[in-house]
Amino acid sequence: MFDWMKQVMDRLKGQTAPMRIALVGGVVVFLVGLAVAVAVTIGTSFEPLYYNLDPDDAAEVIQFLKKERIEYRLVDQGRVIKVPRKDVYETRLQLVGSDLPRGGVGFEIFDKSNLGVTEFVQNINYQRALQGELARTIREIRQVESARVHLVIPKKSLFIEEQKEATASVILKMKPGNRLNKEQVEGVMKLVAGSVEGLQPAQVTVLDTRGMVLSQEIMQSADDKTMTARQISIKREYESNLEKRLRTMMERVVGLQKVVVRVSTLMDFSRVEKTEEMFDPDQTAVRSEHLLSVANQEPAAAGQGVPGVASNVPGAAAPVQVGAGAAASKKDDQTRNYEVSKTVSHTLLPVGTVKNISVAVLVDGVYKEAGKDQKPEFAPRSDADMQVYTNMVKKAIGFNKKRGDQVEVACVPFDTASMAEEVKAMKSAERYHLIMVGAKYVLLALGLLIFYLKVLKPFLLFITQQFAMTGSAGKRSAARGMGEMAEEVTEQVEIKKERTMMDQIRDYAGSNPDEVARIIKMWLKEQTS
Repeated sequence: MFDWMKQVMDRLKGQTAPMRIALVGGVVVFLVGLAVAVAVTIGTSFEPLYYNLDPDDAAEVIQFLKKERIEYRLVDQGRVIKVPRKDVYETRLQLVGSDLPRGGVGFEIFDKSNLGVTEFVQNINYQRALQGELARTIREIRQVESARVHLVIPKKSLFIEEQKEATASVILKMKPGNRLNKEQVEGVMKLVAGSVEGLQPAQVTVLDTRGMVLSQEIMQSADDKTMTARQISIKREYESNLEKRLRTMMERVVGLQKVVVRVSTLMDFSRVEKTEEMFDPDQTAVRSEHLLSVANQEPAAAGQGVPGVASNVPGAAAPVQVGAGAAASKKDDQTRNYEVSKTVSHTLLPVGTVKNISVAVLVDGVYKEAGKDQKPEFAPRSDADMQVYTNMVKKAIGFNKKRGDQVEVACVPFDTASMAEEVKAMKSAERYHLIMVGAKYVLLALGLLIFYLKVLKPFLLFITQQFAMTGSAGKRSAARGMGEMAEEVTEQVEIKKERTMMDQIRDYAGSNPDEVARIIKMWLKEQTS
């Protein structure tokens, strides 16, 4: 390795001063370009510090970064601030320590004490601060991009009958492609209700920027209020299962995203035990029988006279007794017991039986192709098709008219504008990310290609030619004469049949004047000697 370096240094010493400067400068440019390419490849990578900042918050954050001398980049019209990857978490902690970004007015409004503030202004500031703090907390949910909270806190009254209830409204802007489930919406309602004195979750309304009331499904009917959480879960699971089955079935017929199904059920969660005894009068049997019959007809003995004086006087006639000797007796006692056939049944009714089912199905129509700049024309589905869809739904849910089941299938045009805007926003975000990543690597590859074509390749070609010519010239000056030099010059020139020897020598002299001059000097020196 050291011999190679020594050879390079010896060859550099044999060159002229301009040639040495050019060689050294080329090496330095090569090394600098290589360092720049490596730095671009593995250099500083910026990551978002915060997304979707308000202009006021963005200005305060930028002022803080300038004060701390932290490098930053502004993206998406200043709503996204990026900092070096290694400084992301440390910078966030520093900003949190400085109460940035504020995300609206919070309780820091009371950090500055103002003399002469009225009670009305204090109450307004407190309500503004509470609204701002709630909005900040709600924005911590991953699916939420921004939030606003409006509170109505009535004045306290001395009379309970005149006391009004507090109410609240929450407006949420969701990130593209994100939705809040029922549990998350209920959590937002309970969060707001728990932060305001006297506010009930039922008095909190949650809606999105499209005007859809998200808390509508959370409000339960009067029957649901007496149900336990387990019973509500069973009811919702049963309804969701029916909705999924109906939706997948209908989508196979009308197409994806062209059907909406809603199912409502009335379920009985009463725990009933029933015992029944049934008697069959047609099936009887003698269980016991008792017969008693008594008959007695013996006459009674005649009387001999009537007690008293008349019967004891001699010669007196005895009185005649009426009915004497006509006594008789008869008794008949019968008892017969019958056993009737009896059936006893004990039944435990299942919990969660379906009392009735109501199904509503919305089906999108068909669209006829219109002009190039016109929207497709909506055409409703035929009555025969709608009847087929209705029968399909009835069969799928086990329709029972006796228990009051209801099925309604309607064909209406679907509003796909909001969905199209959401899909467009998602594609735009993905496209922007891909363009930024692709542009980074394209610029890197382009820079490397330009560096190779404009710097590295000419430099290597120049070094190769100089070293080759320097070595061959040294050997010629030591052991060869003019004839051999002429032959070597002829070998270095590419001989082409369509060009003459003089043209080729003239071209070579024009591109290598120093070499030609040195050869002529050596030739004249030999001629003189």
